[in-house]
Amino acid sequence: MTFEHLQPLAHIIDNRQKILFSNPFTTKVAVLLTFIHAAVISLLLTIANLKWGGIAGDYWPQQLFLLVHNLILSGLVFGICFRVYGRCLKSVDPAQSAARYIVYSSVVSLLIAFAFSVFSHWFRRSVFHDMDIIGIIDIATLADALLSAGAVLIATLIFVLCRRQKMVLANEQLQSERLIARCEALEKQVNPHFLFNSLNTLGGLIGVDDDSAQHYLQQLASTYRYIMQQHVNHTVPFADELAFVDTYCDMMQIRYGGNLRIIRRIDPALLQHRVPPISVQLLVENAIKHNVVSDRHPLTITIETIGGSTLRVSNTLQLKQDEQDGAGSLHVGLDNLNQRYKLLFHQEINIQQTETDFVVELPLIA
Repeated sequence: MTFEHLQPLAHIIDNRQKILFSNPFTTKVAVLLTFIHAAVISLLLTIANLKWGGIAGDYWPQQLFLLVHNLILSGLVFGICFRVYGRCLKSVDPAQSAARYIVYSSVVSLLIAFAFSVFSHWFRRSVFHDMDIIGIIDIATLADALLSAGAVLIATLIFVLCRRQKMVLANEQLQSERLIARCEALEKQVNPHFLFNSLNTLGGLIGVDDDSAQHYLQQLASTYRYIMQQHVNHTVPFADELAFVDTYCDMMQIRYGGNLRIIRRIDPALLQHRVPPISVQLLVENAIKHNVVSDRHPLTITIETIGGSTLRVSNTLQLKQDEQDGAGSLHVGLDNLNQRYKLLFHQEINIQQTETDFVVELPLIA
């Protein structure tokens, strides 16, 4: 499977997310559920009243009052729950616990429902002069409690199912992004241009410096091996990624010699933090690919940790002519990398460009 086949795959999964996951916590859905829920409860209470309470002279006005009462009560509960759950669904990572949102919406909605129930029954008694619909105020209060609890349960069930669906779709998108990143990395390594340059470098070493040729071939094999091994991993230890970058840089320095300078300033305490696989190497490769590397213009790439949880990869900015003319793409792979960071960690990479330097900062995840 080539990278060209995977771009439609990402597009299909993105469209599937939009189709299968649409936030149900809207005003229209809340109103619809309010009417259905209130109508069902009112019907059940009417049946109970006809069976045990009979029909009083002002029975139908009381029934109308009951319907309005249940509509308002259901609307209050669904309105509060939908507002809280809707915000949570938009802003909270599906992998994180939502228990506090469930508790908050349940407690607040039930308290407000109880306060309304007390007021409504007081108003009903003052209007209908102790003529209860069922005849016992405790049963009416119990009915309100069941109505409110039922509305909370329905809203919470919808919320839990939506979060589960959102998590499944997020995992599918992450799998797609990871597969694309891996195949993109493989494609870069096996494209004819890269192979031509690699074999040309290797051919220039054979018979002249056999030790360097053997070392170069070993590093080339290690590059492929690392890429193939990471197909099951969303993240890798920072130390492993740095080892891979060292392998890649060794190959590039055999090719470019002293014209390529790699500076490393790494805090050992951060080596067990995690990054997406083939992320740091991508930054180094982009720097070499898009900038001039020559005797007159040696390229310096600095890989350093800053601030306790950030990796900074910077290079002197000396763009090739096609990049200056706009024919190239300076941000090749960076959009994909940023998307992976958002999916995995809900963070973004930081890209800065000045007149003299190009800088990318990656969060290191503890």
